[in-house]
Amino acid sequence: MLAALARSLLDFALPRVCLACDGGHGDASPEAEDDPHRFVCDACLESLRPLPHPQCGRCGHPTRRGRPCPLCPHLPPAITWGRSALWATDAGPRALLHAFKYDGWPALDAVLTDWVAPLGPPDVPACRRGVLVPVPMAAVKQRERGYNQAERLARALGRRWKWPVRTDLVVKTRGTRAQARLHGAERAANIQGCFAPVPGARLHRLHCVLVDDVVTTGATLAECATALAGAGADSISFITFGRARAPGER
Repeated sequence: MLAALARSLLDFALPRVCLACDGGHGDASPEAEDDPHRFVCDACLESLRPLPHPQCGRCGHPTRRGRPCPLCPHLPPAITWGRSALWATDAGPRALLHAFKYDGWPALDAVLTDWVAPLGPPDVPACRRGVLVPVPMAAVKQRERGYNQAERLARALGRRWKWPVRTDLVVKTRGTRAQARLHGAERAANIQGCFAPVPGARLHRLHCVLVDDVVTTGATLAECATALAGAGADSISFITFGRARAPGER
């Protein structure tokens, strides 16, 4: 009762503002802690569109019939399956991702997971155990930000899939420049060799699903997957909320 009253007073003092369009809205009940309308208005939620079909059977990238997948050549053989929900460069997803990643709104994980959860989980052989592995951040950056957005997304997804989340398998060993500011070969060089398996981590018979907010060139996922595979992970997949278009795509 007191918590609900406090939230109501806060809403009165600070009216709800959509994090995607900055428009005011008051759709949600203050009791609905997981209601996406706490953060995003109806119009913005309804404007979100899933990635188009057809898609690559391996990595889920939209493809034109008869043409090769533009993302698969940049992924290591260890990655056998991948999926993303929306184009990260569209206005709505871009605004949500910016708020989630940079503006201090980790609770947007509930909104993003509504889109990510239906994409999987991938099929896992009975002899293996599926686990979610958030792409790690450098310790300094995580302290500055206060959270790892990939881990927030993985934990929300884990609750939906009923899968465990493992943050004790791979670490980021050094800081890197922001990938969003780099292009092509710069991204690969920037991230090369920066992930390593946790000493003593046991990955045998695990199917590791890497979780991140966005896949752009695949460089980060490729490096992380290579570290896991080198430490003995039996199979590796990835899942993200957003995906960047390949050069020349619209």
